[in-house]
Amino acid sequence: MARRCDKWKDKMRVFLSPPGWRPAALGGPVVPSAQDRSTYRKFDNAVPRSTNVLVVGQFLLLLAVTTYFLFLGDTQPRWAQWAVAAVIVWWVMNLGLLLDEVRWAHVSEIVRALVLMALTLLLATDLPQILVPCVIGMMALPNVLALTRHRSGMQATRDTV
Repeated sequence: MARRCDKWKDKMRVFLSPPGWRPAALGGPVVPSAQDRSTYRKFDNAVPRSTNVLVVGQFLLLLAVTTYFLFLGDTQPRWAQWAVAAVIVWWVMNLGLLLDEVRWAHVSEIVRALVLMALTLLLATDLPQILVPCVIGMMALPNVLALTRHRSGMQATRDTV
C-alpha cells in the first residue's frame, strides 16, 4: 500500500497509523461492518463428548509424564532429554489437533504413543519391562478405537452420498 501512495507523508503513515487507516487518495479508512449480535457466533466448537474425554485423559497422562521428566530428566543423557521434550511438545500439539478434529490427529497420537513406548523401553531400566508397553498401550488404545470409529463414520457418509 505504501508504494501506491503519492505523498511521502502517507507512505510513512501507512506503517505508523492504526490498522484500517488508508490515505484519502486510496479510498480513506477501512471500517469493519457491524455484526448482528443475535446471530453472530465467534466460535463454533462442537466437539464430541468422546473426544473431550479422550483429550482430558491424555492431558492427565501428559501432566504425569511431564512431571516425571522435569523431576528426573537431569539423570538422563542429553539426547534422551531432547527426545522426551520433543515428544511432550508433539503430545500437546496433538491434543489441540484432536480438539480441532483434524483427520490425521488420531494416527499422529498412535505414532506418538509408540515413539514414547520405544523411548521408555530405552530409558526405563529400573521399571519392569512388561509394565511399560502395557501402560503405553493403554494410552494408545483409546486413539485406535477413536480412529476406527472415525473411519467407519467417514465410510458411512461416503455410502450415503
